[in-house]
Amino acid sequence: MKTALLYEAAFKCFREAAAIIDHEGKLTDANKACLKLMPVMKKAGPSFNFFDFFSISDKQKNSLLKGSEITTEYCYLPDFSTRKKTISPVKDNKNIKISVMPVKIDGSTSSFFIAVFNEIKTKNYSPEEQEPVTSGFWNIFNKSHIVMFLLDPDNGNIVDANEAASSFYGWSIEELKQKTISGINTLSRDEISGEIQNTKNHKHRYFRSKHILANKSIREVEVFSGPVEIESKIFLFSTVIDITERINTELALHKSEEHFRMLLENIPAALFIQTKGKFSYLNDIAVELFGAKNTEELLGTKVVDRIHPSFHDLQSLSTKKIKNNKLSEEIYLKLDGTSIIVEAASVPITFQDKEGLLTFVSDITKRKENEENLKKSTEKLQGIFHDASIGIGVYEKNILKDVNQQLCLLTGYTREELIGKNIKKFFCDEKEYDSVRKKIFNNTQNGITQTAEAHWQKKDRSIINVILTNAHIAPDLNSAATFTVLDMTERKQNEEQIYLLSKISDSAPVSIFIHDNEGNILYANENTYKTYGYNKNEFRNITLHDLLGPAGINSAPLRRQKLIKEGEASFEIDMRKKNGTVIPMRTNARRIKWRETDVILSVNVDLSEQKLTEEYISRSQKLDSLGVLAGGIAHDFNNLLSILFGYLNLALATSTENEVIDYLQKAVTGFNRTKNLTKQLLTFSKGGTPVRKTSSISVFLKNTANFALSGSNIKTHFNIQKDLWLCEYDESQMGQLIDNLVINAKQAMPSGGTLSIEAVNTKVKLDEHPSLKSGKYIKISITDSGTGIPEHIIPRIFDPFFTTKQKGNGLGLATVYSIIKKHDGDIFVESVPGRGTTFSIFIPAAASKYDVHQKSEVQEHKGNGNILIMDDEPGIRHITSRMLKKMGYNTSLASNGNEALDIYNKALKENNPFDFVFLDLTVAGGSGGEETLQKLKKADQKLISFAMSGYSDDPVMSNPEKYGFNDKLSKPFMKQDLAVLLNRYCSMEPQNKK
Repeated sequence: MKTALLYEAAFKCFREAAAIIDHEGKLTDANKACLKLMPVMKKAGPSFNFFDFFSISDKQKNSLLKGSEITTEYCYLPDFSTRKKTISPVKDNKNIKISVMPVKIDGSTSSFFIAVFNEIKTKNYSPEEQEPVTSGFWNIFNKSHIVMFLLDPDNGNIVDANEAASSFYGWSIEELKQKTISGINTLSRDEISGEIQNTKNHKHRYFRSKHILANKSIREVEVFSGPVEIESKIFLFSTVIDITERINTELALHKSEEHFRMLLENIPAALFIQTKGKFSYLNDIAVELFGAKNTEELLGTKVVDRIHPSFHDLQSLSTKKIKNNKLSEEIYLKLDGTSIIVEAASVPITFQDKEGLLTFVSDITKRKENEENLKKSTEKLQGIFHDASIGIGVYEKNILKDVNQQLCLLTGYTREELIGKNIKKFFCDEKEYDSVRKKIFNNTQNGITQTAEAHWQKKDRSIINVILTNAHIAPDLNSAATFTVLDMTERKQNEEQIYLLSKISDSAPVSIFIHDNEGNILYANENTYKTYGYNKNEFRNITLHDLLGPAGINSAPLRRQKLIKEGEASFEIDMRKKNGTVIPMRTNARRIKWRETDVILSVNVDLSEQKLTEEYISRSQKLDSLGVLAGGIAHDFNNLLSILFGYLNLALATSTENEVIDYLQKAVTGFNRTKNLTKQLLTFSKGGTPVRKTSSISVFLKNTANFALSGSNIKTHFNIQKDLWLCEYDESQMGQLIDNLVINAKQAMPSGGTLSIEAVNTKVKLDEHPSLKSGKYIKISITDSGTGIPEHIIPRIFDPFFTTKQKGNGLGLATVYSIIKKHDGDIFVESVPGRGTTFSIFIPAAASKYDVHQKSEVQEHKGNGNILIMDDEPGIRHITSRMLKKMGYNTSLASNGNEALDIYNKALKENNPFDFVFLDLTVAGGSGGEETLQKLKKADQKLISFAMSGYSDDPVMSNPEKYGFNDKLSKPFMKQDLAVLLNRYCSMEPQNKK
């Protein structure tokens, strides 16, 4: 009806000569101007064929049928009186130009064409010529049941309205004439004025709006509007259609689609996605199909490894399979090597911005076994059914008389199992059987051919979709007849696969939207609403400009120029959510045709997590660099400390003067503080593995924090969960971590304040934090009420040597970060300038439930035997030797591996072997301890050996047993450390003692 009204308003009042032609070229209608210009057309009437008599070429005709416009120029028209291709001039023998335009209705293919005939010189028509048409228009206007208006574009006044408008709005026609369009429209006056001007200038003739009725209710409407000239004045002719119910229906359909999408995500079929030949996604059924315990066993592995080698060529021709649109039968391999027969169908898909294949798989191993058995049992069947490609059955009074091989294969039954049985045997539902029986089987005797769809149940109880067609055999066979069966299961499965693919695309984990050149958003997927925080209705009223961050707005013009020039562009840009949060995005934009309009397709990936990961990697790399430097310094420093405090230890043991002993004891106390300084350096190195003990951190946390705050004006508040889980931690390193954070908090509150320390049990979910594995953690939160940290500084606070303090060295928080990472945890910070800062530490909970406390006691050691000491530092060799001799041992010294090997072999020849061997791991210019030990053990596999090192990044010191050593001795060490080590092995009877 809308098209007919517009046709009356536009076509009949059209000044140029115009005709309506159907897709076969026959004349459907012509306006007055056309008949006046070409009277011969009126004479020909319906027999006039545009394609024949205007000699339109096949190429032009094909262009029209494909939706393209054609233009040509003629001077003459055919002579219709003779029906021959003779030429007859146009009225007054004038040149004319013919323009033919295809017209589509509701997006369908071209259904008719409009031909416009223009003279080379424009001819003006008198008002009298238009008057009958105009009168006809008003007649249609008044009688139509479509709501119609005539508006004055200069002031928006309603000039006229029809009875349908009065009935819809609830006002009389006279009352409507007293109103302006703004009186019934919810848009502002400026917006209405803009719409009127656009319509008047032919910019657009269709839009949606909301109109107010007399009863104050608001209805959603579609408005079709266009300019018409009446008595030399331009008016706007508008039709209004109520679409409120349609919109409500669309909303209900949307909710239904969401529910159906949830069902699809749980579809009980095996499917997987591959990109670049590797598994990128598998559902649970596919994981079970391949015999895997979980998805991780298959993700990232090659798909071809799960396909039998005999089918590798078929895998490489996957695109051909897709083109043929058929299930392919293949042999897959489970992880344990077991073969299974499957039916697989693949369709192309874009997954995580990569081209790939979505494959649906059905395990048909058992079915293939049944088919093989059936094939063997029916090899003897002969007859007219043998070569048929569809199932055929002969029946009489619904009883099967004969069946062909294909029908047997289709149903899973043998010929013997079917003959003599009722056709009802195949049907799953009795009601469906009764319906099909009446339509198909009972009409055969009447010579009526019918087709029906049905659900059949095979012998193995599986269900298939079939199409049944009946046919009468011959009169001499009385009531016997045939029916054919076509298995439509595959087609149904393909339809389901296509539908599933569309849903998977719609639920892609990226933001996808389409916008025009002005930035108006025309379409957005569900993830777009979630990403930016808008609902669907809100999104209709925003533009691309509303989504751009500050930097994105400034760079938008340049990117638009590049997109127009090259057709596509890829770039990073800041986007803004509804709540004002700015998020980094990777945008891939491309110009496409959509609904016959040039638009821009934009695919956006949120880079927030990627940026956090890059920041995390950058921070780790900085610490690695510092670790190389710190490890070297600590090694040399520990060697010097070992010499210095070894002699200090010996002096303390031999001195008899009280004053000297007092000085020496104070020096030893200082030694312990010096060891803590080297530990801080070791924290940054790749080694320095924490010596962990399983214990509760509750008491340790309180004691360490209170000690760090002793004498300060800070008030502490502890909130520690009573049943706090145990954790494994190095007391020295963890004490340093807590001490640094508490001191930082104290410095942030120079005038005093409150420090809150909380420790609770928590569970981290998968992907909740990119740097933490899922599992149980103890979360320690240290919150101060200080000055806070500026937002731009937070990303750098854990960088080595970065500090905002005049006397700071920038290692405090860097040390904290290094310690917590070595404990397999992580640290996060939240701060509001002027309101305080919270540091949150996550420490993995221990698997053990036993709290182990080891008390250290001063130990002495006495022994006898031979000990070999290898170290490239003379002072280390001599001080270690002096300590061991004080304990009763004989010592031999070597500066490198070759010397040690010579000394050891000589002792073996003299039958005076060594009981213990101390080997330095790092020897300048010679063989180190690990290499030397391998050579020594060739001579004596039972040798007791100890690794010595001041280097923190040597893996031997973390796990000496793995490299053949019995134990380790870390530099610097004192006499007591040697005593503890030897006491641990003195109970062992030395294997080499005489």
